[in-house]
Amino acid sequence: MSVLAAIEKRCQRPIASLFDLIVGTSTGGILALGLTAPGQNAQPRNDAASLLTLYGSHGDVIFPGGGSSTWKQRIFGTNDLREWKRPDRVLNRGAQKAGAPFGGNPMYAGGARYFGSGLEETLDAQIGETLISSALTRVLVTSYDMAYGEPVLFSSFNWPPGAVVGTPMRIAARATSAGPTFFEPVELTVGDRRRVLVDGGVAANDPSLIAHALGGVLATEAGKPLFLLSLGTGVRNPAQPKTLSQVKAANWLEQARNVFEAAMSGSGEIAEFVLPTLMNLPDMPVRYIRLQTVVGQCSFAMDDSSPANTQCLAALANQMVVQESEKIEYASALILQG
Repeated sequence: MSVLAAIEKRCQRPIASLFDLIVGTSTGGILALGLTAPGQNAQPRNDAASLLTLYGSHGDVIFPGGGSSTWKQRIFGTNDLREWKRPDRVLNRGAQKAGAPFGGNPMYAGGARYFGSGLEETLDAQIGETLISSALTRVLVTSYDMAYGEPVLFSSFNWPPGAVVGTPMRIAARATSAGPTFFEPVELTVGDRRRVLVDGGVAANDPSLIAHALGGVLATEAGKPLFLLSLGTGVRNPAQPKTLSQVKAANWLEQARNVFEAAMSGSGEIAEFVLPTLMNLPDMPVRYIRLQTVVGQCSFAMDDSSPANTQCLAALANQMVVQESEKIEYASALILQG
């Protein structure tokens, strides 16, 4: 999001008016919808700079008690002192976190570590009841249906066939970010099917190949070359390869998390390998830019919303904007050229 804020500043226009198509998964899906949600006078409801502060200001609402394990989090389930004034919520959250690895109560959040209420409150505030079909530019976000074992795409227009079109943005945002072991799935009736939707990262953590396929069609129709900007959310620091015995020794919860991470990172690595070959041809202008960084000293945990980690990630993003300034300038120039 720091990169998009930098592009908005350079171009002096909102992201929704700079791109013909925005595709996102999980956190990227939330941001894609937030950037294209209409506000007043046909302007975006949010700009990139305001969404940049979203997790910093709402992190402990979305992930109460996230971050390094402390006695406060184990007992109260949150770091937010204001929440301690609501003992019913504090006790429920603490009990849920403690019981989730053993199969939580399906009447509540099941085996998920967090209730979805904090995320849903944030999505209501940032997006509201706006239908995805009302997006200011074409937007598409991914999810995965555990009931039928197939990917599901939420789209602002009728592509691809079978995409979910008439759903509120907040529902699409909740579905694309329902990370297994973190949040409970979203149940949604689509046609004659009762879908059970989880994080789109299960199928397409880096949706760049989807953007390439659809963007190519749109670019051809418009008679202009395709430019694709792909933004990552950070990868783990390089580590020593695991041995067979280490993989086998992991308990079932660790195995589930390892498989989920593998599914999320694997698709992205494939896209990063394929797209430069497809788009950045010899003797041709660069038409595909991928910006990614390693987390360095920051925590890689998706739910680490602690102030220290939020500040660490913000500093890392700002550092990447400086280091990649030439690519960002180049991307901004191509975008303004149309």
